Amino acid sequence: MTKRNLKIRNAEIALETARALITGTRREAYGDECLPNVAERWKKLFPDSDITPAKTAIAMAELKLARLNNCIDHTDSIIDAIGYLALAYEFTVENDD
Repeated sequence: MTKRNLKIRNAEIALETARALITGTRREAYGDECLPNVAERWKKLFPDSDITPAKTAIAMAELKLARLNNCIDHTDSIIDAIGYLALAYEFTVENDD
């Protein structure tokens, strides 16, 4: 396997791991309403803000990315950020209909 193919394979593993988490164990543990519930709670904390489930997912991804500033090798944060961004996409596409 070439170095480029190995990098592509690693990216595929990261995407598949994030997909498995957001459609499997995390969804089972937290439910489909977790981010909408967090958005509602944040609206109460920040009443002048336009907080949506998609923006909540993006904010959570930003948290994971900020953590990487101190520990770039923490792959769990990378996977979680990918997952949160996928959920942000899901909420955005859902609202486009």
